Amino acid sequence: MKWGVSFIKAIGYRALSITVQVTFVYFLAKFLGLPTNLSLGLGVAVIPLNIILMITYALYDRLFEKLHIKWTLRSKQPGIFPRKLRAFLDILRPATLLPAAVVGVLGAVVVGLKFWPFAILFGIMLVMMQGGGQALNQSNPKEIELDRINRKDYRPTVSGILSSKEAYAVSYGCLSAGVIISAIIGVWWLGAFMASTAILYTQEPFYLKRFFPVNLLVQAAGRGFLPIYTLGYMSGRDTLPLAIFFFVWVFALQSTKDFGDYAGDKRFGIMTLPVLVGKKPAKMIMLGITIVDYIFAIASGMWFLLIIAPLDVSAILTCEKDWKIVENSLGWALYYASLGIGTVVGLAFL
Repeated sequence: MKWGVSFIKAIGYRALSITVQVTFVYFLAKFLGLPTNLSLGLGVAVIPLNIILMITYALYDRLFEKLHIKWTLRSKQPGIFPRKLRAFLDILRPATLLPAAVVGVLGAVVVGLKFWPFAILFGIMLVMMQGGGQALNQSNPKEIELDRINRKDYRPTVSGILSSKEAYAVSYGCLSAGVIISAIIGVWWLGAFMASTAILYTQEPFYLKRFFPVNLLVQAAGRGFLPIYTLGYMSGRDTLPLAIFFFVWVFALQSTKDFGDYAGDKRFGIMTLPVLVGKKPAKMIMLGITIVDYIFAIASGMWFLLIIAPLDVSAILTCEKDWKIVENSLGWALYYASLGIGTVVGLAFL
């Protein structure tokens, strides 16, 4: 019975995204000039990959935990790597690094920039910035206590596997590497902005995370606007409308992660949207901003962005639904998936 329930849940989580994934791969392949048959084949190839993921999810409860395989951040199993080494990886929050890599590498390629060195290094730079920011967010003693209140005892600094000093070393190492790479490829302003805002966001005395709407504006600029605008600047293409769309988009949907952190944020005076207006009104505001954003997209001729609209609505509806495979909620996971897919699709069709 447990096997059947797990398998059905896996199918439900995957069914919504399969159509979007197949369509995305097909049109991206067509944009890159591949024949129709090959493009369709690549799109259909997404289906067996999803089946493999669904089977893996079903195996989680029945097999992985018993074999002590740590394959998610939240798993309490020791894993096949040494505990300390795994903690250094976990503090970067690997699930958030994939969208950064996808946007960096594929985004640069579809706007016509060279795969090497620019696209690869741009992707690595975004990964370093994302990982460094995530580690820095878990280094501050106040954030560690906040995570403890929010029942995130699996995080390396909360569990005590890594000290605050070790987490700081990882974070500043990643941010420094990101800044150096950004200077090498000629986008130093992006590296400087992302590194400085990562510090200002969670570190005293600034701690911009506390202030609404500054906290959302910082995230929207760093994740939504600047990477896309930078790729347009470097390639000579007009990406400003797309950058504006994703600035508003991140502003609307970044709050998907704040629902699970409600208790800690409220106690520490972190003014997130759910804390300010309540959870249900926050969802309505997020949906309203998203609708306005899509009206802007259609009016600007960016109708192709509608491909991620179902994921966006689903992210809002499921932002309180816990999903043990990833940290935070299912809505948060859909938000990150939609960000990566939408950015590449948008750059490909501009």
